[in-house]
Amino acid sequence: MSLQVEKLEKNMAKLTIEVPADDLEKALQSAYMKQKNKISLPGFRKGKVPRQMIEKMYGAEIFYDDAANELIPKAYAEAYDEAELDIVSSGTDRKRKAIHLHGRRCDKAGSDAWRV
Repeated sequence: MSLQVEKLEKNMAKLTIEVPADDLEKALQSAYMKQKNKISLPGFRKGKVPRQMIEKMYGAEIFYDDAANELIPKAYAEAYDEAELDIVSSGTDRKRKAIHLHGRRCDKAGSDAWRV
């Protein structure tokens, strides 16, 4: 995990946390395992649809929310320890999402990190 701290005005800071791709893959697999019994596609018994088929039908981001919900608290806690900041609140903004999940599939020429 890598961490970047950007100091903003009025005692505010922006944390950018990069989580390794294999950690995200584990979280995506965990999200699939939790949801697979609720997913039904023609030609497959309920709960027996392969993850790749679900991602092909509904898009690769189908499990991102659940994976992010699993990863973010852990990454935030680690970042808190590493940043050496006195964090008062988690900084949610009602006008925009405070947390974005950006991802790139790993390939030989690409990065193997996912940004949370």
